[in-house]
Amino acid sequence: MPTKSTHITGPTLIASGEQNVTINFKRGVGEFYVLETNTAPDAGDHGAYLGIQPESMALDADQFLFVDGTGTLVVIARNPAI
Repeated sequence: MPTKSTHITGPTLIASGEQNVTINFKRGVGEFYVLETNTAPDAGDHGAYLGIQPESMALDADQFLFVDGTGTLVVIARNPAI
């Protein structure tokens, strides 16, 4: 799986489409949330506060994963969007 590391400040599109995604902050903190193209996001699609621990999730074909925060983010996904 491709890995990308980038500095983010504020909401950033991380990945979209059907794939498994793992994210974590090397430095900094933030939150993640999933938006769906066809329906309003479910409460379960909003992630807990992130620290240095990786967080993994599966995206459906119509989902978009965003991260809101500040720091250096690492993304492991088939098609990282950052």
